[in-house]
Amino acid sequence: MDAEQSGDSSAPPARGSQVTRSNHFVPQGLLKRWSLDANTVHAYDLLVPHERVPPWSLRPIRGVAMLRDLYTDVDDGVETDELERWFATEIESPGLEASERVVLGKSIRPADWHAMIRMYVAQEIRTLQSYFEQQARWESSMQEFLERTLREGIERLELARKEGRILAATGFGGRHRLARPFKLEVLPNPEPGTGGVLAANVVVGRRLWLSGIPELMQGKAMKTLLGYHWSILMPADGFEWPLTDHPALRLGASRQSLNFQAGVGQRRADLIMPLSPQHLLHVEVGKRRPGFHKLSVPHTKAFRHALVMRAFRTVFATQPRPWIPRARPRMVDRERWNEEQAGWRDWHHVHLRADAS
Repeated sequence: MDAEQSGDSSAPPARGSQVTRSNHFVPQGLLKRWSLDANTVHAYDLLVPHERVPPWSLRPIRGVAMLRDLYTDVDDGVETDELERWFATEIESPGLEASERVVLGKSIRPADWHAMIRMYVAQEIRTLQSYFEQQARWESSMQEFLERTLREGIERLELARKEGRILAATGFGGRHRLARPFKLEVLPNPEPGTGGVLAANVVVGRRLWLSGIPELMQGKAMKTLLGYHWSILMPADGFEWPLTDHPALRLGASRQSLNFQAGVGQRRADLIMPLSPQHLLHVEVGKRRPGFHKLSVPHTKAFRHALVMRAFRTVFATQPRPWIPRARPRMVDRERWNEEQAGWRDWHHVHLRADAS
């Protein structure tokens, strides 16, 4: 992880002397397994500004699958990289160490499986792809969620008052992480003697996304996943697994079309993530097939195709692979590319302003 001194005078003061600015949403340690020199990796972009851009380029690992201040938040007016550091120490380090045992052919302990499964979940929810998909869900359902939550909360409070009870704290308040994106206030009722109106609002953005990640990493879905019997799949001879900027998949059982929104408890769903060009973490929900298994050519092609189709903006490989551009032709759109680049540059300040409003 790169730790850079904050030099932006307009940003809130950092907690301590340094805040980690270069936030990799795919661990560098994972990317290095697709590198021939441990420093660079071949990358294929799915959005480019013009046709003259070569399909493949060799790039420094430190500069790919990352965004400056992706996970930076502000707590009491002070910038914090708490989540970035938590990812590094609690998820990436044990996950990469455990998966290295897979790559080296060592025996895999129960704790190793758990570490790899936790890394799988993190890669499902920490990427730019997951942020934008979650944002779309919030925009369509947040109003209903707020109204239902307030209504149910008021009903519980009124019932407790009638019965003379004091409600126990649920954890959703005060300094609890999940409470931070929500702003509650009591507005005076225009009619005298009728109390007030409880109002709530939330900014659908980075803070809401970051606030929910630790909860998802410890919730019911995680317990379900840890209870499955996972396996390691190796590709057919002469093939390798690609890596993308959204490497963890929840693949539905339909063979007619790709469905990437399968539930973690959906029977026959395939949950997969590449650990190296030759190792794929996998479980088929409802089946018990632990250990190492080499796939047939058709099954290898099916899984590698799904991995590439789930990519957000970049696919990585040990060397340029002609089948990848054929499977996923890139989009040539200068205007959209310029808009996205401007959006990445302004990411931190846009979210700081939104959270402060």
